[in-house]
Amino acid sequence: MVGWGRKPEDRQRWVLDPLVGIGPLRFGMDSDEVRAALGGASGGGSQVARDGSFWDSYDDSGLTLLYLPGMLLAGVAVHSEVGPWVSLAGVELMDRVPSEVSADLHRVARGQGVRVGVNRDGDPEIAAWGLSMGAVQAWETSAEGYQVRTDRVITQVLVCGPELADDPYATDLVALWRDIREEPMNAGGWPVTADQDRAGGSGHHWRVWGRCGSV
Repeated sequence: MVGWGRKPEDRQRWVLDPLVGIGPLRFGMDSDEVRAALGGASGGGSQVARDGSFWDSYDDSGLTLLYLPGMLLAGVAVHSEVGPWVSLAGVELMDRVPSEVSADLHRVARGQGVRVGVNRDGDPEIAAWGLSMGAVQAWETSAEGYQVRTDRVITQVLVCGPELADDPYATDLVALWRDIREEPMNAGGWPVTADQDRAGGSGHHWRVWGRCGSV
């Protein structure tokens, strides 16, 4: 992805205005208005669903834009290490330890009397704010200039307008974009095998626990 290795200080800072917009983007904009708001940037890898909804990837900006039929902006996914920094009520949502962001969101939500749910990947989802968190593997640039995997998992976000906010992953648009129509829902827990029940020696079998969620 273009933008790997981008310095933190070079990334824009956007504020989420729940159910209204994020940064310079407003839900309900058409694709031409979106391009103008992004300074004339062009997307790439656009894909159209049968109902006329579609998504457009702006790899240089670390964004995926989701449009309802009629080419109206309904959602914005921001990549953790390339996209803009995104904040809500003073809470930085991007590129952080998931548990820390979750604690901050629960604190703010309690203060505003807002319910915090959980999305299909087990990350916080708050319909009142059109916010669905995600978490992905963190990477870094080696001394030789290669992208290498780290031991960290970091946050990223999907923000939605009113049409998608109640349950983004239940909508055809988000399900098609994420290609998750056949994937099982996260059960909300990790299946753990007791030490005495774990197979030993060369005949053991690995148990697949789950995966990190993403936007």
